[in-house]
Amino acid sequence: MITDRIRAAFEATHGRPPLLVSQAPGRVNVIGGHTDYNQGLVLPFAIQLGVTVALAPRDDSRVYITSVDQGDELRLAHPTAPLAGDAPDWQKLMAGCLAVFAREAEIPGGFDAVFGGDLPIGAGLSSSAALMIAWLTALRALSGATLQDGYLPALCTEIEADSLGVACGLLDPTASLLGRAGHLLLLDCSADSPDAERVTPIPADLDAEWLVIHTGIRRTLAGSAFSERVESCAEGWRALREKTGRQELTLSDLEGETAEWAPLLRHVFRENERVRRAVAAVRARDAACLGALMCAAHDSLSRDYRVSCPELDHLARAAQAHPAAFGGRMMGGGFGGCTLHLLRSGQTERYTQDVLADYRARFPEVTPRAIPVTPGVGAMVIGEIPP
Repeated sequence: MITDRIRAAFEATHGRPPLLVSQAPGRVNVIGGHTDYNQGLVLPFAIQLGVTVALAPRDDSRVYITSVDQGDELRLAHPTAPLAGDAPDWQKLMAGCLAVFAREAEIPGGFDAVFGGDLPIGAGLSSSAALMIAWLTALRALSGATLQDGYLPALCTEIEADSLGVACGLLDPTASLLGRAGHLLLLDCSADSPDAERVTPIPADLDAEWLVIHTGIRRTLAGSAFSERVESCAEGWRALREKTGRQELTLSDLEGETAEWAPLLRHVFRENERVRRAVAAVRARDAACLGALMCAAHDSLSRDYRVSCPELDHLARAAQAHPAAFGGRMMGGGFGGCTLHLLRSGQTERYTQDVLADYRARFPEVTPRAIPVTPGVGAMVIGEIPP
């Protein structure tokens, strides 16, 4: 297990056991692609893969952070010491977590830490959000801060924007923090939704199995077309509100619009409705309906939102055509990463063999990976600082 590996790495590095261990999972998003930063609806669940942080205080102000996966170490004179401009992304995220947390609560001195995970990076499984949530919950335990759960995802969006220049939404950190075993999470990202009402757990008692297939293409969000989509959507909402004189908009307000952002907003309106219908399908235990909605969501992301690629489209078509599948779609920001497949019970092994063989024949230059997933628990901290 990843937790045992990180505990052992901490003891080997520092010659003592960690005082606390924080775990945060990755996530998949069943439906609701690119709707979170458009203040819409999403339907994710936490998965069994994630990031683990092992930590213990020091007697001085120094911070030593070891990344098992990167084989690298970050050393700081104190928790909010600045980084060099050419620091790798993982160190920028670490420094961002420390700086943003320190604005909310006092970090009581220095510490030693070791972290690592079993989530593939750049796959659309929310490795960066899992990393931030694991760190924020560890720092909260270390400091004894009373920060509420509902506040941490907003801190993650701030950290990622400040550290990496990526304007991400609430979806990823919320799912990582609040995941519940056997449940999907209906998340309302609208600005006027109170924190206490943002998340509704939906029991996922489907006679079906979930499978993630990694295309073998690692995507990066910063400096990519992802940021262009975020900016175009923001421009579109402003333009529509100026045109209509209303804050509340509907799909009919897009009638006749030919601007570059029009198909993006059309996707958002229709995707929000698909999320509502997906929730009804899950509650009715209708896997066939849910799978059809996932397929429609992929078609919209590929055609209107234009964030797919040939490899993602190929795997999505397999989910539409194979008799073992109810449906499937791309996940994450797009341009690579993973697809999510909803399969008939007992058919995962057969489906995996058929689809990967076909995929390798079509795209021999990349290496795909299949990962069965189930709705799991959110972040947790093992151990606590004595008073």
